[in-house]
Amino acid sequence: MFLQSVRRRSRAARRRADEYPPEVRRMVMSLKETFDKKRVAGRLLGSPILLVIIAMAVLSTAFVPNFATLYNLKNLLLQTCDLLIISLGVTFTVLNGGLDFSSTSVLALSSVVGAYIMALSPLKGTGLSILLAIVVMVAIGAAVGAINGFSVVKLKMPSFIVTLSTQLFFSGMAIYFTSKVTDKASIMGLPSAFYRIGGEKAFFLPIVIAAAVFLVSHWLMTRTIFGRHVLLVGTNPKSCHISGINVKRVVFLLFLLSGIYAGAASVVLTARNQAGISSLGDKMFIDIMSSIIIGGTSIFGGSGGAKHTLYGVIFITMLSNVMNLLGMDWYVLSLVKGFIVIIAALADILSNRRKNYAAAAA
Repeated sequence: MFLQSVRRRSRAARRRADEYPPEVRRMVMSLKETFDKKRVAGRLLGSPILLVIIAMAVLSTAFVPNFATLYNLKNLLLQTCDLLIISLGVTFTVLNGGLDFSSTSVLALSSVVGAYIMALSPLKGTGLSILLAIVVMVAIGAAVGAINGFSVVKLKMPSFIVTLSTQLFFSGMAIYFTSKVTDKASIMGLPSAFYRIGGEKAFFLPIVIAAAVFLVSHWLMTRTIFGRHVLLVGTNPKSCHISGINVKRVVFLLFLLSGIYAGAASVVLTARNQAGISSLGDKMFIDIMSSIIIGGTSIFGGSGGAKHTLYGVIFITMLSNVMNLLGMDWYVLSLVKGFIVIIAALADILSNRRKNYAAAAA
């Protein structure tokens, strides 16, 4: 009788489930698949960097003083948000097999121009100055990205040369602009309301911004035709051109997105530092590229994505945090990061060679 009762209840539950709209049923099935033990274990085993992050977190909690304190975890999370936003933008260009050195110069130039609007312009101290500054900061990033994209697509210049040149030019422009409007290396006196974007009195705001940027990036890379075109162009641009994909348009949009993301990151970093700084982002590029490469995005293009960059950002931020807590000198941290990047790059090169050999054999 008991077994019959269980069977009847099971059949009734299935009938009720069938009455739900298809969208709801698909969502439930997707959640079941996401949290299925075998699938979770498979994802962990298939992503060594995740296992390394988990092991590092456990060991740091046990052996590194002050790692697991609320204050340190808060700072760790905020630093992850900063690096994640700009790294996601550069990831777009790396997926195409390119590079964007200019992202750090966008941080600096956007920072000082935005700070000038909020602190020294006729609109200083008003809510309008904050809104205008944010728009201008993102627009500067878009303009630099458009210049890079135009130079690569229309002038057929290598992305390495183009973005290195724009990085030097706009970094110099940030320093020159700051020297003309103030006698210091930074512009102070920003409105207190602007500080909330960086986590001042609103700890979760930069986390929400970074999460939104990540979700949009992941959606673009994995759920849109544009994302598929990005991976295809990164794999074989000539074949894509023959098949009718507008390769030039894809490449231009990638550099444009990278610039926009850098502008958005500048907003958050400027709010965090509570000043417009002409040297903002000077030492960030090694962390950006380390995060992308260590996370698993190929430097040859065609494979990787937003979640890979997220893993890399978490690893690099946690590594820097742990080594700082242990009191290690900055050059030791640079040596460790450089060594890890070399190992990750070599692994990527070997993986790419195996793929080429397999394709040739087929």
